[in-house]
Amino acid sequence: MAVVIIQNKVTEGDLAVAIVHYDGYIKIVVDVETGAMAIGGEWHVDAEKELVALGSHKKDLWGGGIDIITKKIDFNSLINTKPDLNISQEILDVKIRDRFEQIVKEKYNL
Repeated sequence: MAVVIIQNKVTEGDLAVAIVHYDGYIKIVVDVETGAMAIGGEWHVDAEKELVALGSHKKDLWGGGIDIITKKIDFNSLINTKPDLNISQEILDVKIRDRFEQIVKEKYNL
């Protein structure tokens, strides 16, 4: 499964574990309320489960990823489809999208 919970900043060791499933791409799940972040896993739901186990609420968890070469962040995940909140796999709400991006940039040091 190779999910890493990021407490402060992403380290080289975290990247080495998280990149196991996809060469050059890391899946990311962020709790937009608490700022918690998990990286890695084969599916976003793997990281979602880890964060829920630590106390996050599914409504606050949003997924995307980062190309580690270009540092381009995307906002696409199956976990983003939430009845009454988001009708797409893409994060559509600008505030949620901006918060997701802010947390990723802070923890990934972009």
